[in-house]
Amino acid sequence: MDMEGEILVITTASVSSDEVVKKLGALREHVGNKGNVRMELLERLSLAGIDDSRFNFVLVGHFDPPDVILKADQLAFLLKTLKAGGKLKIREPLEGRSTTELQSMLTLTGYIDIQPGEGGVNTKLITCQKPSFEVGSSSQILSFKKKAPKVETKKAEDIWTISANDFDDDEDDVLDEDGLLDDEDIQKASTAPEVQDCSTKKRACKDCTCGRAEIEAAEEENKPLTGPVAASACGNCYLGDAFRCSSCPYLGMPSFKPGEQVQLTDRQLNVDK
Repeated sequence: MDMEGEILVITTASVSSDEVVKKLGALREHVGNKGNVRMELLERLSLAGIDDSRFNFVLVGHFDPPDVILKADQLAFLLKTLKAGGKLKIREPLEGRSTTELQSMLTLTGYIDIQPGEGGVNTKLITCQKPSFEVGSSSQILSFKKKAPKVETKKAEDIWTISANDFDDDEDDVLDEDGLLDDEDIQKASTAPEVQDCSTKKRACKDCTCGRAEIEAAEEENKPLTGPVAASACGNCYLGDAFRCSSCPYLGMPSFKPGEQVQLTDRQLNVDK
């Protein structure tokens, strides 16, 4: 890994001084004038006075044998010390937690681009990165509003206005009302029988079909009238008052089924008394 800028190396008190001098010297020689290397003990990391977003690289387990197993709060602390886009490199012993467990913890802490690698004998290696933005930073979201297509509008009077010239068009769809009825229809309408109505007469018609003749006969014999007395001319007597004629003998009675026996009361038979 090509490293430059500010580099933080995490170690523990159990690492031998010879190992520290050897590895730390080699790292500083590798970085050269392109960066600055700083080492801190894990046990005193919170007391080191490290500023937030300072380091480009943080190395954990750099010394052999790697014996550092970071907790979630320590990973979160190192995340704060990294600059936006900074990288964390971790070497852990194989007998510790699994690579999957470490990857999950790094993801939950906020690291991205988590990649396992070759850590050497009895070790595992994982590199990850801090997102390219700082915690709490904000950015303006650009709005990409699509312009609504321009719709040509017309005035209502322009839409519904019919010009006199429109009627001169041979392909006009306007129907001729005189052509709706043929001669046969007109003849049937002129020969249709007139509706007989005896409501304005003193007595029922000779060929009464509305039931008035039977009612008058029952009144003369002083007998109650039961059952449907005759076939209705309109066929609507049983439907109710809303459908009955003005002279219907069943006015005021509830609707009934065709063929049902219907009894008229004395009050209905003697409506004029």
